[in-house]
Amino acid sequence: MMVEPFVPLSVLSLDIDGPTNGWAASLAARGIKVHLDDLGRLAVSRDDARRLFTERREAAEKAREMTERNDAKLEGQRLSRLARGIPWHEVPAGMTAAEAMMAGDPDRRPRRKSAAASFLDGDAMVMHPIHEPAEGE
Repeated sequence: MMVEPFVPLSVLSLDIDGPTNGWAASLAARGIKVHLDDLGRLAVSRDDARRLFTERREAAEKAREMTERNDAKLEGQRLSRLARGIPWHEVPAGMTAAEAMMAGDPDRRPRRKSAAASFLDGDAMVMHPIHEPAEGE
């Protein structure tokens, strides 16, 4: 069985997505020499083709690892935002777990009134100057 010394770029592009700037420019930038095979097609040596396949395989593995790492990070963030609940031994006597969790919810605590609500209720407003007045002002 005779093995061709070159792999045509048209055959290579069936397995590897072609670069956006074209095969010839991309390969020349990487120091890979483009030849003409016995039929006059643009081709690269088998060693260079093997190198391109190895690089593609390594890039795919790196992308897969990065995707898994990002997915794990997102899952950790999602789980950290979930309500934790309270342990059964911390539920006060006479309360259900739901009542105890609602009592500890920070969104249900009373909040400070806005300046407008405070004014409408007749509460005194305190003015805080931006800077202290100088003597004689």
